[in-house]
Amino acid sequence: MQAGDTLSIIADRQGVAGGWRALYAANTDVIENPALIYVGEQLRLPGSAAPTSAPSGGSYIVQAGDTLSVIADREGVAGGWRALYEANTDMVENPALIYVGEQLRLP
Repeated sequence: MQAGDTLSIIADRQGVAGGWRALYAANTDVIENPALIYVGEQLRLPGSAAPTSAPSGGSYIVQAGDTLSVIADREGVAGGWRALYEANTDMVENPALIYVGEQLRLP
């Protein structure tokens, strides 16, 4: 999830049948209040175990202490930190500067 997201926005963007209510129902283990969601939470689409914004390679939420190199090693990214950086140049300007809560695409 990103800043400014709501269940309704996410449901619309992902084409969720049943809208925000169906998205909420699929994530009651994560979301206590449908009006209160947090940046970095990973939600399942109804009928799926995948996070809502995970592309085909998956995604990773940056945690405190992470670097692209650490993430690439931990997630087994072929091509290492450079491949991870290249897959995220639209949101990561400087490969030495990533932020807690950012959701990175895994190549």
